[in-house]
Amino acid sequence: MSKLQERLQYERTTGARLLLMWAALLWAASLMLPTETMARPTYRLMADLMGERQWIALLLAYSLGLCLPYQATLRRWLLMIGGHVMGMVLWGTISVCMLATNGLPSAAVMPNLALALVSAWVLWNAPRCPKKDGEAGHGF
Repeated sequence: MSKLQERLQYERTTGARLLLMWAALLWAASLMLPTETMARPTYRLMADLMGERQWIALLLAYSLGLCLPYQATLRRWLLMIGGHVMGMVLWGTISVCMLATNGLPSAAVMPNLALALVSAWVLWNAPRCPKKDGEAGHGF
């Protein structure tokens, strides 16, 4: 196994989780500003899916979910895995909506697409399931 493969497979995901948390917080904060974000053509499909308040709630819930500790009980482990799946879906949906609206990939879409890929990487490298409830897994 090459050094790069080894680092990608076994590297701690704390930095990536912090990046995803701050990205979601900043997205939510930008939607809270008194501007008409969802009225812009780029975000038209996102507005068709949900209103601004729903997007804010979803982004904040995702961001808070990333604060869960990695070594946890089975119940928390399931919540953590669900949160990582939610991140892939969330960032993927934002990217697809923006791509579908704009046609060709633009500079505004690429960071969101990168966040979807980072979410997938974090999910892939998530700690393994605890053996039983109350016993910590061998997390990173």
